[in-house]
Amino acid sequence: MGLSFGYGPALDDRSAIALIREAFAGGVTFFDTAEAYGPFANEELLAEALAPMRDEVVIATKFGFEDGDSKAGMDSRPERIRAVAVASLERLKTDRIDLFYQHRVDPNVPMEEVAGTVKDLIRVGKVRHFGLSEASVPSIRRVHAVEPVAALQSEYSLWWREPEAEVLPTCEELGIGFVPFSPLGKGFLTGKIDENTSFAKDDFRNVVLRFSGTDRARVAAGAEAVDRADPRHHQAAPPEGEPRRRRPRADRSRPEPDRGRAGRPVSRCRGIAIPRTSRHESAGERSRATKGSRFRLWRVNAHANSRPKGFPESQCRAGLGTDRITRSERLAICQHWQPDGRETTATPHTGNREAQPPSVVARLGCMGMSYHRSFIPEPKVSISLIRKAVDMGVTFFDTAEAYGPYANEVLVGQALGPVRKDVVLCTKFGFDIQNGQLAGLNSKPSQIRAVVERSLASLKTDHIDLLYQHRVDPAVPMEDVAGTVKDLIAEGKVRHFGLSEANAQSIRKAHAVQPVTALQSEYSLMTRRPENDVIKVCEELGIGFVPYSPLSRAFLTGFLNQNTRYNASNDNRPTLPRYQPDAIKANWVMIEALSEFGNPRGLTPAQVALAWLLAQKPWIVPIPGTTKLAHLQENVWSADFELTAEELRGFTEAVSRIVIVGERYTGTQAQQTNR
Repeated sequence: MGLSFGYGPALDDRSAIALIREAFAGGVTFFDTAEAYGPFANEELLAEALAPMRDEVVIATKFGFEDGDSKAGMDSRPERIRAVAVASLERLKTDRIDLFYQHRVDPNVPMEEVAGTVKDLIRVGKVRHFGLSEASVPSIRRVHAVEPVAALQSEYSLWWREPEAEVLPTCEELGIGFVPFSPLGKGFLTGKIDENTSFAKDDFRNVVLRFSGTDRARVAAGAEAVDRADPRHHQAAPPEGEPRRRRPRADRSRPEPDRGRAGRPVSRCRGIAIPRTSRHESAGERSRATKGSRFRLWRVNAHANSRPKGFPESQCRAGLGTDRITRSERLAICQHWQPDGRETTATPHTGNREAQPPSVVARLGCMGMSYHRSFIPEPKVSISLIRKAVDMGVTFFDTAEAYGPYANEVLVGQALGPVRKDVVLCTKFGFDIQNGQLAGLNSKPSQIRAVVERSLASLKTDHIDLLYQHRVDPAVPMEDVAGTVKDLIAEGKVRHFGLSEANAQSIRKAHAVQPVTALQSEYSLMTRRPENDVIKVCEELGIGFVPYSPLSRAFLTGFLNQNTRYNASNDNRPTLPRYQPDAIKANWVMIEALSEFGNPRGLTPAQVALAWLLAQKPWIVPIPGTTKLAHLQENVWSADFELTAEELRGFTEAVSRIVIVGERYTGTQAQQTNR
């Protein structure tokens, strides 16, 4: 629905088709639409996207509104149902509707007549299965007595649990599948909506009482429930405590996330399949089917390569069959370590063919899995995430002894051990660690060597692909630092040398002794200081630039707001001026700019921010970090969007007018940068 209707401006067709085909490629086989969505436009969009794989998917649509307009009133007269079926078949470019819902119960038409009409459509093969939406228990039973109901679609989520009282038990009793719509609370349960969120004029949430500024703030803050002032708008209280598990109904309850963003990965929405009954099967045979077999929803494996025969992956992904090469394939810093991407026969600066790292499709910063991001996931969760990242094409992993300390290197080493030869490992030295705490800087040659030996053991490897100096140590000449790393490279323990948060003078000093492969410094739409000097120096010297915190410590995702709470014992953001409530409110204009640009293109704010960075120079390659699979996939997919020159120019001009409030660092942390 949200691709065409109800959630602000419609997504452009190209992006919407790409999203639908990406969903299919990820294993999604159940697609929901309705004539009222648009109206009509959503069905037409779905038809174009799914035409090549029509026989491999289930399409559900709906009837029930007058002239397809949800504002014009209900109309489920038999002649209207038949007319909608014919029109939907034409718009969907198909010869049958797999699941035909009554969108809302029409009090002016007996349910027996509605069920009888759909039963006739099933008999002639135009419809496969019958469903209801937002129907009460009496309506469900009346319909089910005439034509078995395959599925009930109703709102159900953590903040609207009314179906648990009567509807879900009835579905379980009668063997009816339950399909929750708005399982994410119309976007609220994503955590990206607060009292400051503004909706487009044509967004229906403007008229939903729960999304009014006052009520939204109370719900967001966990206050008492808002009154259920209007039953049409589902004014229920948010649930208290841990939601109970629903194992007995797990096989029949399938949520339908309604998101219009390519950044919300389909891998978490496994496919939904309907056992196909022969269109020649008699109505009597269908009626005699055992409970639960008429329409059974079950999980199927989501294969990344599941697409119809003869249907190129590029079409699934790009939506229009273009054969373009993704930016992530072109912008790999580790492919040849050349800022201009020229082919080389040996690794730059070393001349060592054996030392040439593999190409990189995407990159992952691993710090947040162990350090400075409030909570620490269980190791098995992070290991699984890292290994899934490898499966998705990520081959560049960034860690440091300071992250934990030590814990992050151990975690990364354990996760990547089985694929060590296929990935690039980057770590760092430069801090003095005492009693598990960072106690200042230390880049003495003896310390560098000690760190490397410990890192090799933690990472379970015999070499470090890229070794950074974490921060410039003013007490140790840069020439001594570079010379020590040069010796480690000669010994085969290190492949490449990098710096972090170094200024132009330090870069030149180090580069004169041991060519610097990469500079890692903070760079994002919120922090653009590197544009003043160090990026120019990198371009001059042929040094790759690796922005850390490319999403400004999650601010550019749109998930942080002035109400966000941090675990101060394991999060540096509460100490940073830019993450104070007043600064976040002042800087929210950046999120609005990202959303304004990304919404019509099907991109999240984070994807726009990363795509902007990737568009700066082909040798600028950010390392976004995450602890969640959904965000990992979102970040990886950002490399598939390439801004045109006009888009880049216009967007850059717009965000350049935004004045950022709050420094990124203060005190010692600020003193350790740009020197």
